[in-house]
Amino acid sequence: MNKAYDILLNPIEFLIDWIVRLIVYFFVPIPLAAEMIVQFRGIVFAFLLNGILVILVLIIFLTHWATNPLSTQQALANVNLPIDGTFIETDIPLQNPLGGQGLTLVNITAGYMDPNYTFFGGIHTGVDFVPNDAYYQSNTTYKETGTVVVYSTINGTARYYIDQYGSHTIEIVNSKNNIKVIFMHLNNILVATGDTISAGKPVGTMGNTGFTTGEHLHYEIRENHDGNWIPVNPLGYIQ
Repeated sequence: MNKAYDILLNPIEFLIDWIVRLIVYFFVPIPLAAEMIVQFRGIVFAFLLNGILVILVLIIFLTHWATNPLSTQQALANVNLPIDGTFIETDIPLQNPLGGQGLTLVNITAGYMDPNYTFFGGIHTGVDFVPNDAYYQSNTTYKETGTVVVYSTINGTARYYIDQYGSHTIEIVNSKNNIKVIFMHLNNILVATGDTISAGKPVGTMGNTGFTTGEHLHYEIRENHDGNWIPVNPLGYIQ
């Protein structure tokens, strides 16, 4: 009678107790063990909740560590990433930054001034590249390192910074100070501010830092017009 009265007063608690009993009995088919867990369910639930929180924090930490450019840069530092000799040393960006002739090794996921980009509330002043199947099948550096290496397309001086959205970005200005190339969303940074580099020098690896919907390389070319850096369509330069 008292048990029935308790059920009427606390039906949810009764249901929880039975669910706990069933779960415990499934793993430990001993009635006494189930009853002990029910009696101390508050402590058990607190322990389990804390365990889940610890696991979630650990997952977040490991995910951040794995995708953080600074954490993986040391591993790449031990890999020889030579200058890509297929690039022409020039002050004019004639090749795409993932290598290859023309656009043979890349797909374009967003074009210059792409009207679809306004959905994200901005103007797309560059081109978004991702490697295509031919790249993955033929690129030796990718096969050796498991990363998509981004190369400078001009000779010039580098500057590294993180933009307001968290994108790890490299800018390279040529010696004439009339053309600037920009590489955004990089994961690993392989050059430093002030470095003088040549076309074909690895500058970083393709990533998803900053405001992105997935891994890709945002590539821009800007021309200096009376001190104003004006974006232009990179495809007008790539041969």
